[in-house]
Amino acid sequence: MKGKAVYTLVTLFFILILSVGVFAFPVDSIPPTLTITGFTADGSAMSGDLDSGYILNSDNNPSHEFLVQFDPTTTADETLASTHFGLYLTNSTVSNVDLKTYYDNRGTPDPYLTYLKAAVDGTQPFAFINGSTLKLVDAARYTYNNVDTDMAVPGDYPLGTYTLSGQIQDLAGNSTAVTYKLILPVTELHQQF
Repeated sequence: MKGKAVYTLVTLFFILILSVGVFAFPVDSIPPTLTITGFTADGSAMSGDLDSGYILNSDNNPSHEFLVQFDPTTTADETLASTHFGLYLTNSTVSNVDLKTYYDNRGTPDPYLTYLKAAVDGTQPFAFINGSTLKLVDAARYTYNNVDTDMAVPGDYPLGTYTLSGQIQDLAGNSTAVTYKLILPVTELHQQF
């Protein structure tokens, strides 16, 4: 009888501990939200919005790189995991063949050439989001130099619309999809060439 009472008390103790643990420490199951308020190119605001895309008016200058970044007021509603989240090319009005030819003709050296061709195929990210700083990071340069630099878009990059998508995660491991469009439109400047 005494053994049964001890067993019952021990069982009740564990049930109490588990109950208190569940109620005292609720599990976070809400995914994070990243509020992208805009983009900048070389520090200047780009026109457009998240639904239709952000417009980068390029200059057709192969030696100029536009440094693209989130607007400084971009925020997350909670702390994100301290990692780099990949953003992959998921859609483009420019064909994969034409993008790869662009990199070949530009004389992009390896290992960047191989990496960027893989990014065109969607097997490597084009950009990262640094979860610690909420900054947009050039993926190829981060991969090979381990430094965060703004996403670089050459001034003569093929004109078209590019959609990048990926997932961000909070500290509890909940994830949310992030997608944005970058538009390099045909302008009068480009029509002259």
